[in-house]
Amino acid sequence: MPHGPLHFFEGDGMLHSLKLSGGQATHCSRYVKTYKYMLEKEAGLPIFPNILSGFYSLPDVLAFVMAVGRVLCGQINLTRGFGLANTSLALFSSKLLALCESDLPYVIRMTQEGDIETQGRWDFDRKLFASMTAHPKVDEDTKETFAFQCNPSFFPYVTYFYFNEDGVKQRDVPLLSINQPTPIHDFAITKRFAIFPETQLVVEPANVVLGRGMPVVCEQKKVPRIGILPRYAESDSNTRWFPVPGFNAMHVTNAWENGEDEVVLVAPNVLSIANVFHKIEKVHFSLENLTINTRTGKVSRKILSERSLELGSINPSYIGKKNRYAYLGIAEKVPKMSGLAKIDLEKECEVSRRLYGPGCFGGEPLFVPRKANDVKSDEDEDDGFVVSYVHDENSGRSNFTVMDAKSPNLDIVAKVKLPRRVPYGFHGLFKSLRTTISKFIDHPPLDPSLDPHQVFAGNFAPVDELEPTNCEVVEGELPRCLNAVYLRNGPKPQYIPNGPLHSLKLSGGQATYCSRHVKTYKYMLEKEAGFPIFPNMLSGLYIYSWASLFLWRVMCGHINLMRGFGIANCSLAFFSHNLLVLGESDLMRAGAWF
Repeated sequence: MPHGPLHFFEGDGMLHSLKLSGGQATHCSRYVKTYKYMLEKEAGLPIFPNILSGFYSLPDVLAFVMAVGRVLCGQINLTRGFGLANTSLALFSSKLLALCESDLPYVIRMTQEGDIETQGRWDFDRKLFASMTAHPKVDEDTKETFAFQCNPSFFPYVTYFYFNEDGVKQRDVPLLSINQPTPIHDFAITKRFAIFPETQLVVEPANVVLGRGMPVVCEQKKVPRIGILPRYAESDSNTRWFPVPGFNAMHVTNAWENGEDEVVLVAPNVLSIANVFHKIEKVHFSLENLTINTRTGKVSRKILSERSLELGSINPSYIGKKNRYAYLGIAEKVPKMSGLAKIDLEKECEVSRRLYGPGCFGGEPLFVPRKANDVKSDEDEDDGFVVSYVHDENSGRSNFTVMDAKSPNLDIVAKVKLPRRVPYGFHGLFKSLRTTISKFIDHPPLDPSLDPHQVFAGNFAPVDELEPTNCEVVEGELPRCLNAVYLRNGPKPQYIPNGPLHSLKLSGGQATYCSRHVKTYKYMLEKEAGFPIFPNMLSGLYIYSWASLFLWRVMCGHINLMRGFGIANCSLAFFSHNLLVLGESDLMRAGAWF
């Protein structure tokens, strides 16, 4: 990845949906209308600095200063968020949320036709004030949702909390034992514990001011560790930390308890973690099984596969308890997945794999139970499908691929030809139509991107929004039991990246695709302006005038940061009947579903 003007992680969230119903598929693509996206769309140029691309020169620093000036002048209102909503999605309290760690979630609404609409940021009825992880964990047995907030800029850097089965947020538990500004992206739960992997990554704010490069660096002398605290902790006093040299986990596959004294954690270990933000193509992964004896403090490690595996998925009924099977992308050309592997966690080996073919790459493989929440025995754990968007770089076409999770070779059940390509992205969500569709509201697609400095090529390049479009099943037949919507979040650089959602509605053997932006404060502000407004922190600050104008707008009150600055581009989650679009830099965005 080149230094600036844009880092892949900082793309604006675009949702790509595929509605499956009656054997037909309808595809749709829409931006997440974040505050950042709307502000920069209105301005017609990038406004927010790109942090992850680094600060390597005086112009980079001056651009950041300009952005601060806009905040101080009121042109940018950080209370409205600055996130991208480009990471994942979640269903929570009847709301579909687009998530990104830098902001509150953005609420997303799905229509009967499979279209996507952003309804705005959601602060859980004023219970959440800054941001939330893009990877909340739902206990299917208790219906509780567990989450945390990571803010490497201020102490305490990590705050843990959970929501009861009624969706009511419980008390915050600041993790005071995390004494360095470490970005934590994912965590795990078991029946008694919450588990946090702390890596060698730390945030160095001085790098921004002094032009020393990336604000997120790898501290070579730091020893990674695993933190375990009671699941219903009221304070950090009972948190225990276990050093695990050389183990840097960005994502967690699952965790469970083995008797009274042992906790098992399965996660991909990021090798050469120093390359994550600026040489991601050189990153490799090692899937490991860690057994932590909480009585003796001993940590045992076992490598489960020689392949580079990442972005794991399991049967959601087994989150937090012992499971046998996991499905992970083969990350030989990060962030592109050349196939997927099925891992038997009991036998500690790979039992099957599916390669997409020369020049074909997918993303996160998502396991879909044949019958949701209907696991009668452990033999039913892998009774379902694995789905993913797959792009053919030879033809420039994308398809939605459905594979039989139980078959020895992960046999392809169906392929749905999409009306246009779906760029590489992050995390997705697959939910039944009964829980996801709300009544129809028609919205035209947005104007095409005006960004003249787009540096991404191939299937990293952005696409425009797409209204619901019927798709052709070109191989096999969609299983009639798949009446659901598959959504995937991901960064889509417009002026600079906001979160678009891509949905695929499956119903009656048909598929309908749709892509829409999450309507964050940033997105709406930039949409109204017609150009980017928020500077892009992860790509560096290369344009002095851009950053200076950003700061001036904030200081003048033109941008209200209290309304959020997230881009809702990370992930999605279903929480307390709400579908949440998550981004770690802001509150969640929620959408009404039924």
